[in-house]
Amino acid sequence: MANPAERHFINSFRKDLINMTREVNQVIDELFDNGVLSQEQYDTIRSKSTKQEQMRELYDYVAGWDEESKDQLYEALRKYNEPLIRKLRGS
Repeated sequence: MANPAERHFINSFRKDLINMTREVNQVIDELFDNGVLSQEQYDTIRSKSTKQEQMRELYDYVAGWDEESKDQLYEALRKYNEPLIRKLRGS
């Protein structure tokens, strides 16, 4: 297992991001526009009825992502959910 200090923010705060992300649609729109999500993945995420279900589905894809894709997710989360990211960074 990786040293927690070496873990990507997206992995370190999985539970918090699933439970507290409010602006999911903008995040997945940006990931789709940047080619991180395929049309099928995008549609599957959008089909979920709650933000938490959408984030859980997104995390199913994140598991196979490289650092660059995780960085793009982080930047999209920061852009559209800045108060949450600031809060998590402070913890």
